[in-house]
Amino acid sequence: MLTAEYTGGTTIRVLKISEEDPREIIAKLFDLKKPAKVTDPGNAVRGLMGGWLHTDISYEKRDHTFFATTTSEVQAHIYASLGLKVGLVSALSISSGGVKPVFYASLRKREKGPALEYFHYIRTKALEFHGKAIPREVVGLAESALRELVEKTRDKLEKRPERREVFEKKLRYLAEVEKALEILSGKVGSLCITNCGEQDFKLTFDNYPEYAKQIYTLLDALEMDEKNFSHFLTSAIIADGTVYRHRVLLTIGSFESGELPLNVYHKVALWLAVLATRGVKPYNVYFKPNKAYLELRLEDLRKHIETAWEFYGQIYSATRGLAKPSDNIYAKLNFIQKKLGLKAPTTEYKPAEWEFRSREVVAGLKPPQFKTTIKIGERTVDLFVRIEAYVSLGDRKLTDPNDIAAQCRNNEECKLHITIAHDYDAYPITFGWRRNNKGVYYPRGSIRLDDFKKAVLETVSGTAVSNELSTRFLEGLMQYRRVREVVKAWLESRPKKDEKRGGLERQ
Repeated sequence: MLTAEYTGGTTIRVLKISEEDPREIIAKLFDLKKPAKVTDPGNAVRGLMGGWLHTDISYEKRDHTFFATTTSEVQAHIYASLGLKVGLVSALSISSGGVKPVFYASLRKREKGPALEYFHYIRTKALEFHGKAIPREVVGLAESALRELVEKTRDKLEKRPERREVFEKKLRYLAEVEKALEILSGKVGSLCITNCGEQDFKLTFDNYPEYAKQIYTLLDALEMDEKNFSHFLTSAIIADGTVYRHRVLLTIGSFESGELPLNVYHKVALWLAVLATRGVKPYNVYFKPNKAYLELRLEDLRKHIETAWEFYGQIYSATRGLAKPSDNIYAKLNFIQKKLGLKAPTTEYKPAEWEFRSREVVAGLKPPQFKTTIKIGERTVDLFVRIEAYVSLGDRKLTDPNDIAAQCRNNEECKLHITIAHDYDAYPITFGWRRNNKGVYYPRGSIRLDDFKKAVLETVSGTAVSNELSTRFLEGLMQYRRVREVVKAWLESRPKKDEKRGGLERQ
């Protein structure tokens, strides 16, 4: 008997399987071994951590936690080998690749080790970049790499006029990248990234971590020694690359939040600079909305992958007997090993069984959670409080702020739904648009906001959580970006004042 809830995207959260800990059942069902440290990053930790922070690892500034989730058992072993704490989540991922378990990895500021030293380093490094400029020769290399891509596209346009529309569109995209080269000057609009003055608005890990981690890991890659750079580039390929027989497509996504004037073209510009300084020339580049793909020749990457194989070869060897056919990270390592003829080292590794002593704390798992401990009788229980926000329009459920803005603008039929829930109870509230006698629309909930706060406190404290903790949770509620963005998008979609209605009322 399985009880679960849909948490958005491709994930369902397993609440209970029979009367046992769901994680134990999941571990048995998928024959999972506990991810462990199977090799040491050594003096390549800067490149390895930089590559994974740039791609899959995120940063939560509220409690200074670096975290990631993955459905790949091999990737979980990579995180464990880098010194992150790895656990299994009471959740299953459902996608075209099938049903998979979900692992989490985290590193908090109170923990020790080379990985944490790197995180302290990159945060400090970001501040150092504020005081210096990117060398002019680096800018020149990036401009030269872009010119080659433009010329190659123009040649194709001349040779294949029947595909004029496709190539002209690509030239427009490349023109956007040319504009985005401004990021190498250190400033984009009012935002300062490098070479900043005292009064400039500076990008840091504390104000915009999503942007900072992607920008400053790339800038740091410009200054890495050859060994660390090889580990950085290989890690990025394993995380966000698609490997083919003779080429690699490196996916470059845009920034999720859209809070700053930075986009996918700025990231392409930085990647061109990073690759050009190492003599790696993209063979081609492809664009889709909010996404780009750099095409690299596999043979051009050989020396970098061979260097990084001292780490990834150990991962490959240790997990060869564990990896499932659907494990995409293992599939990449296996393909690279065979295609480049790399040696699979002998790694002594005895997989350990899971030991589940307490419920997991998952940083970054959606929907956002607040964890505290309560006493029920003589038992101490970890309690997870969750918050979910979405907008309904008829039978449609909207969670993307852009969709809300597009479909709900001046539409009084859109309603905002917020649910506070924990393992024993849930409290939903719905807000809609009401119109006063002057024709002005204002948000109105099924209860007043003050009553809502009170009800939330009563709902949580009703399970013996202290009022102090409940209040702290409520104060932090809207700090969760996803919830805040949904609420903000709905409020900004307010219907315009109904002049006709207002006039009738006044008459």
